[in-house]
Amino acid sequence: MPHLPFLAFATLVVAVSTWLIAGPSSRVSTELEFTGSPQDYVVPPDVCRVRIDVVGAAGGRAGTSGTPGAGAQATAEFRVTPGETLRVRVGGRGGEAVESSAGAGGWNGGGVGGETLDRGGKAGSGGGGATDVRRAGDDLAHRIIVGAGGSGGAGGAIGGPIGTGGGNGGALAGELGLAVLGSANPATGGKGGTQTDGGDPGRNASDLSVTATAGSLGLGGNGAAGAGSGGGGGGGGFYGGGGGGSSRVFSGGHGGGGSGFGPAETVFRAGVGVGSGHAKISYADSSC
Repeated sequence: MPHLPFLAFATLVVAVSTWLIAGPSSRVSTELEFTGSPQDYVVPPDVCRVRIDVVGAAGGRAGTSGTPGAGAQATAEFRVTPGETLRVRVGGRGGEAVESSAGAGGWNGGGVGGETLDRGGKAGSGGGGATDVRRAGDDLAHRIIVGAGGSGGAGGAIGGPIGTGGGNGGALAGELGLAVLGSANPATGGKGGTQTDGGDPGRNASDLSVTATAGSLGLGGNGAAGAGSGGGGGGGGFYGGGGGGSSRVFSGGHGGGGSGFGPAETVFRAGVGVGSGHAKISYADSSC
């Protein structure tokens, strides 16, 4: 009888020691970087649940434009089938405006910046592409999660930290692109994409015309061309942001950010992607 408590205690010590050595279930991760083409992820055997983390790309570097918008992050868990293939598209950073030459749109939905007609003008940068994962098909209707892209900066706009003027990629809605000088500048930025529509384009100064294009499903709108300053391209996303307006005298308008997408429990973070996008797919051991 005196030995029974000791045996119970020893058994408890062994159990606790085993738990400490094993630790919590480890996770196996696969990280995917920008390549400019779709990438396949094959679900391993005995894996029935994965966590997907995607980050959209930022708009083009400032160059002769203002600072662009940053990409957004989306994270969620999904039930999967061992052996099935998920198609991943990692968004590319928008192209940089160089003097009067506009920046190209980033791969996977970024809008093109607006060029300028004057040799001494300042063009807009391109919007960043979204990062998304597609399942059971390769078209836009098969996206299960989207990290939105940030917009391109407008020609001649202010510098500063990324996201200062360009619309960041967002959660359920992208952020609005700005135009410096507020009410003194008739040019406006593009609006962010939503869950049902692309962002509206910005207007031009000083004639208040609209020649930028709206965002659409998966695509950011193009920035307006102008005599002095071109507009920024919209960011890609579930729905893309609108392109920014141009100006003859003032700076143009930044593009709008794209919207993100995912299941109800998706966690979004805006303003985190400062270069090309990236994705990570992970799972716990023996998740079936």
